[in-house]
Amino acid sequence: MAPQRTALIVTCHPSPVSRCAEITRRIAELLRSGGQTVIIDDLVAVDFDPVISLPELKRYYGDVIPADVAELAAHLAQATDLYYVLPLWMFDMPAILKGYFERVFRPHVAFRFAGNDIIPMLAHVRHLTVVVTHGRNREETARSGDATQAFFKKSLPSLLPSLRTNTRFDFYDLDGAEEGTHAAVYDALWQHVHACVGR
Repeated sequence: MAPQRTALIVTCHPSPVSRCAEITRRIAELLRSGGQTVIIDDLVAVDFDPVISLPELKRYYGDVIPADVAELAAHLAQATDLYYVLPLWMFDMPAILKGYFERVFRPHVAFRFAGNDIIPMLAHVRHLTVVVTHGRNREETARSGDATQAFFKKSLPSLLPSLRTNTRFDFYDLDGAEEGTHAAVYDALWQHVHACVGR
């Protein structure tokens, strides 16, 4: 029997009527309709604090997880499939999501140290899906830069040693595109999610 699949969707847009919120709800619906367990961590809704305090920093390498990130860390420990739905702001992910990776992907949760070596601990994660919304078009974004490209393509996968798929969808030009412009990206995303259920 195949192991139980659990999808963790992490999102961080402050508006409940944003494109990110809409996409998050639809992904969750599709996964649940296919029988997957779905956990949604909306960082804004849970009032997540992205800042590492001095007391936390002093205890960072210990095995005690701060109380305010314990549930988020527990959700990460359950996930076989990771979904990140985020806007691109100032050429990068929002600060609240950056803080999530800094505080939740911590020693004894996402990795451990063996001397000077970093040993990944998230071997249960098999699939990564990233959805990014952009105010500007593809050409402008390429000129100005998108730091999330390297992070989700190289940095994060380095902590996911059993990763089988890493798929990304970009919705460009949300500030200026006409209605229906992104239909092909939506279709590709929904087909991808359906395929994830059947894997």
